Amino acid sequence: MRRGSFFTLVIIWLSLICAAFLQVLPLPPFIDEFLRPQWMLLTAMYWALALPHRFGIGSAWLAGLTLDILWGSTLGFNGLAFGLCAAFIVENCHKIRTYSVWHQALILLGVVLVYQLIFAGLSSWIDHALVPNSYYASSFITLLAWPWIFFTLRKVRRRLFLS
Repeated sequence: MRRGSFFTLVIIWLSLICAAFLQVLPLPPFIDEFLRPQWMLLTAMYWALALPHRFGIGSAWLAGLTLDILWGSTLGFNGLAFGLCAAFIVENCHKIRTYSVWHQALILLGVVLVYQLIFAGLSSWIDHALVPNSYYASSFITLLAWPWIFFTLRKVRRRLFLS
């Protein structure tokens, strides 16, 4: 039994809200700087990979804009970076789906590094912010978080018959 598109969109955005809470959850400074995965980006990339016809570049841009609002960063930085990352995922979703979860995690590592480079470049160019080298360390933790996100959201998608 397939669910309607409205129900599917509600579940997608509820999962993004949960990821947003994880993304802004206060943590000790060391953990926050080095060990916080990019929960919102991973969740957005999962939906762009699993359901590219329901969650595409525009939806990823809205998710990034939501993160801009939550973080209080310059409006559009995360939106642009999320949109560009989603464009890559949506364009190559049929190829990426055929890979194992750990191979997908390596691809997502590259996507997260591109996201971080875009965000750091925009921050330093427009806001004149200094980005420490440790900023990129969290991308490797994100690599380890991908299988957890993948299997959790896949179970939700299959159990609720989302398409």
